[in-house]
Amino acid sequence: MTPLCANARALHQCFRAGSLALWVLLVACSEGRPELAQAIEGCRRGVRFDAKERSALASTKAFVACVDSHAGKDGRRLFAEKRAIFDALPNTPCEYVGIWAATRGKEHYRVVLDEDGSFHADAYRDTARPRTAMSGSWGIAGQQIVWMYDTGLTWPPDVNAITPLGKDAFELKEVDGSTTRYDLLDRSVFERCGSNS
Repeated sequence: MTPLCANARALHQCFRAGSLALWVLLVACSEGRPELAQAIEGCRRGVRFDAKERSALASTKAFVACVDSHAGKDGRRLFAEKRAIFDALPNTPCEYVGIWAATRGKEHYRVVLDEDGSFHADAYRDTARPRTAMSGSWGIAGQQIVWMYDTGLTWPPDVNAITPLGKDAFELKEVDGSTTRYDLLDRSVFERCGSNS
């Protein structure tokens, strides 16, 4: 067992709730993937996320490149699926570019998926427990949408399966199993995609 994995186990005993980073580290260590766990944790600390300096996509790609270069042969093999997601980005097809009304239970948001790969989401006033505005980068990898946030790294990545619901609507399957429905409000304001509506 590497010192990093031994330290992660000791920390977990002290902090039973633990952070997501610690949980990921423990899972990776317990499955015999200490090189990958060490690379993820080292790159999490080493890659700077600052929305003023670069996009969330650029920051996440820097993180993925860091992990890939430090994970060792076995770690890179195990990391290949996640790397492939980010190798497919940027990818912002016009069918998803637009201003959308997103509904998840009693939460209602106005979400702008820009053709440059940025997004911004604001809660409508009728939302029961509105979250703060969200922004970052988005892209399509296969039949999934990938979200990267300006607030910092989300790892494992926030990836949602897409179910098309016709020309102007789709649903996302959230990590917790719930769904969010997106209904198109407008696409005409976008230079590349506006004429395709």
